Amino acid sequence: MAVGILSTSLIGLGLAGYFLWSGLRTELDRQAQELQSTIDSQAAQLRTLNAQLDDLSRQIGNVDLGLRLTL
Repeated sequence: MAVGILSTSLIGLGLAGYFLWSGLRTELDRQAQELQSTIDSQAAQLRTLNAQLDDLSRQIGNVDLGLRLTL
């Protein structure tokens, strides 16, 4: 009888552990997807800013060249 209670308890603990791990894994996956989405969004913003900086750099270069030609 004690063996039956012990084995039932161990099975119950195993199932509880499995469901706990499963829930934790689901939450970790959700957070990882959310973080990846944030990273992708920020990477897109950085690419936009980089393109704007390149454009501004070209404009400054054109102004500098124009000033040199004027002088």
